Amino acid sequence: MLIDALVLAGGRSSRLDSTPKAQLRYRGRTLLENTVAAVAGLRSIVVVGDATAQELPAEVLVTREDPIFGGPAAAIGAGLDALRAADEIHADFVLVLACDMPNIAAAIPVLLGALDGQVHSGDGLI
Repeated sequence: MLIDALVLAGGRSSRLDSTPKAQLRYRGRTLLENTVAAVAGLRSIVVVGDATAQELPAEVLVTREDPIFGGPAAAIGAGLDALRAADEIHADFVLVLACDMPNIAAAIPVLLGALDGQVHSGDGLI
């Protein structure tokens, strides 16, 4: 089963006086770096948003939503476009995560484990 990940990191961070959430540090890494590390075992990873000043693995794709700050739907669309452009073989599933969930690594195995035996071709999860 092929699984890709989109990490959404393009918000305005207006409640943080425009300090990007993705750059906040938690246990020695930025929130974005932490989320990318949590999905490192998946086939492809796309970060949608401003990833400047981040230490991301070279294989991580980075794109921006159009329009910039266009919201999560625009970010998901941009991320899916980047995945399509990067690989002719499409993933069976795409995991979509926000960058500001510092303990997401513990949930990833649970989310992926929920896919086992619960998928009908073309219908998604039941």
